[in-house]
Amino acid sequence: MFTLERQGAVSVVRPHGPIDGKSSDELKRVALQGIGIGRPMLVIDFHDVPLVDGAGLEALLDLRDTLEAKGGAIKLAAINPLCADILRVTGVGAHFEQYPQRRVAVGSFAE
Repeated sequence: MFTLERQGAVSVVRPHGPIDGKSSDELKRVALQGIGIGRPMLVIDFHDVPLVDGAGLEALLDLRDTLEAKGGAIKLAAINPLCADILRVTGVGAHFEQYPQRRVAVGSFAE
């Protein structure tokens, strides 16, 4: 399950559970429905994500490519130690700005 909210011009997606083969398509669908016209700005809040697998990593990279093609960006927030290790070991984390809290990630778009 995913929650989508807007904080100003920034869309925030909060997954509630793992980002895996079962949920990766829904993540992309929810995230893309949340971006408006103009420069898309997206934060994925990992606060309630216990695990991300290969399909989830691929979904994150697909979203990044889609948003960057539209002049936008995706940032990750509140990543737990296991997910942080997975992002680091796979090298996928190097493709994303990462922040300790959602509000900091959202605020980083204003800089």
